[in-house]
Amino acid sequence: MKKKIEVARRGSFSRRALILGGLQTAGFAAIFSRIYYLQVAQAEKFKTLADENRVHVELEPPVRGVIFDRRGEQLAINDRSYSVSLSTAGNKDVEKTVLLLNDILELPDYDIERILKSLDRFSRRPVHIADRITWEQVNKIEVNSPDLPGVHIREGLLRRYPMGEYMSHVVGYVGRVSEKDQQKSNDPALLIPGFRIGKSGIERSREKTLRGKASIRRVEVNARGRTVRELKNYLGDPGNDVHLTIDTPLQFYVQDRLRQAEAASAVVMNVHNGEILALGSYPAYDANDFVLGFSQKKWKKLVNDERAPFRNKAVAGAYAPGSTFKFVLALAALESGVSPDWSVKCEGHVEVGPQKFHCWNRYGHGRVSMRNSIKYSCDVYYYELAQKVGIKKMAAMARRLGFGEKHLPELYGESTGLVPDRQWKLDNRDDPWRIGDSLQASIGQGFVLATPIQIAVMMSRIVNGGWAVNAHLLSQKGGELRERLGIHENYLDIVKDAAFAVANEEKGTAYNARIKDKNLAMGGKTGTSQVRRITTAERKKGVIKNEDLPWRLRDHALFVGYAPYRNPKYVCSVVVEHGGSGSSAAAPIARDILTATQFIDPIGKAPHRLPVPKPEEIANMVASKTEDI
Repeated sequence: MKKKIEVARRGSFSRRALILGGLQTAGFAAIFSRIYYLQVAQAEKFKTLADENRVHVELEPPVRGVIFDRRGEQLAINDRSYSVSLSTAGNKDVEKTVLLLNDILELPDYDIERILKSLDRFSRRPVHIADRITWEQVNKIEVNSPDLPGVHIREGLLRRYPMGEYMSHVVGYVGRVSEKDQQKSNDPALLIPGFRIGKSGIERSREKTLRGKASIRRVEVNARGRTVRELKNYLGDPGNDVHLTIDTPLQFYVQDRLRQAEAASAVVMNVHNGEILALGSYPAYDANDFVLGFSQKKWKKLVNDERAPFRNKAVAGAYAPGSTFKFVLALAALESGVSPDWSVKCEGHVEVGPQKFHCWNRYGHGRVSMRNSIKYSCDVYYYELAQKVGIKKMAAMARRLGFGEKHLPELYGESTGLVPDRQWKLDNRDDPWRIGDSLQASIGQGFVLATPIQIAVMMSRIVNGGWAVNAHLLSQKGGELRERLGIHENYLDIVKDAAFAVANEEKGTAYNARIKDKNLAMGGKTGTSQVRRITTAERKKGVIKNEDLPWRLRDHALFVGYAPYRNPKYVCSVVVEHGGSGSSAAAPIARDILTATQFIDPIGKAPHRLPVPKPEEIANMVASKTEDI
């Protein structure tokens, strides 16, 4: 019995030992299996993770291309600068680090908020802290580096615009990369802390040309995120330079001349190849503020300014072209067989059905032919002409002369303006075209809209002999376009002669703004664009003068001119917002600009070798060659 019990005990022990041994074996097998999995099967993965803690990939921003004017003057350049970024690598308390940095850099509150949000969202990506820190601040950061883990100082380049507000609407500016920008592109350069890309103007439209490709560095770092040594370096490519047709001395003069108006724009163009020599818009802003940052006070002042300083009025401003549009109908009429001697008696208005359409001269101009209708800017003549020609031919001629299309894709935000016709009104107003619409369009009112650049293109195509010149801001070889508009030269000469009478014969609407020197004489056309409807009751009492109205309710003033008359080289279009009369507000500005342009002569031989005229020289020249109203 005893023996049986002993055997049973031994059997029970053996089973327990076997079970325990099995469990131990299984445990060791699981451990060794895990070790094999981690060290062999997943070796590459964990090696990569380890390298991420030890090896960092750093992107070095490419050198951005420089923007030049036609003379070789630098309009956008790169300055050496120190910037600071912060990474969470090796940093257990980023908020403390940001506060310590703030003691050194004195960051604004909104910047601190931005930094903390970015650090929270992009845990493995360095976050930009500040640009253009001083050498003293660099030294303080280096001295306190043990208390600033993950803080990196980078020596790099920062954009600067030496011409300030004189070129801001043309050159544009660069700004920090947004999340939306990053989503649109897979360029790794956009991940560089503080990296900036073009946001407006040439900086935006030529972004890919100017940007270049980033350099890539693989560096070994220690536990505190400090670089120990460089492992590999892949060099990127610098951006390419961009050359513009803009002439800096002329641009300066144009901007200074526009300052004498509340809000205005001007375009100066080479009539033969479409080069834009000056593109002014006032008021303007300093593009450097977008790089360095606006003060809250300055930003609010600019944003709330009713004169819209951020808007490039030369291309984005769409206005009723007023009487400058009369060239369009005159040429359409000549092509339709209307004789230039066909005349109309202007008694100050014309009645069409129940409606009465008024001339700007309430007393009328008497009997006028085509030449005098342009010289005096008689509205009644064009009311009658519109009924003979019709909107279809009028709209077709407008498009041939450059209305209703964009001309400067180099500048973001350009308006197409509007050339209305029967189909447009049906599609957009669900209403048939009426004879009154044609009469309004004939004098550049109603639905018609045009930009200063379109008006300049129109005049260029008329005075260059009917060549389909297109405007451009980027320098290009060749230049002159050899495509005809198909308008008979005799018709163009008739209109051109009438434009000469506007500015050089007594009773011409721009006679008081003429250029005295016959060798520099200009031709052109005034225009006044209504911004409010004049009621019948007001006409009976007497139309309120522009100067008696609030600024916002005054008419826009327009003028488009060319010079010199005998051999046109330059065209200038001017729009003075709420300036009142084209003859008194816009024509004198265009006269001075065309005089200055001929003095500077930017398309003369080797313009890049000519000495840059001083502002006072230009002003003195203009004063000696012009006659004030």
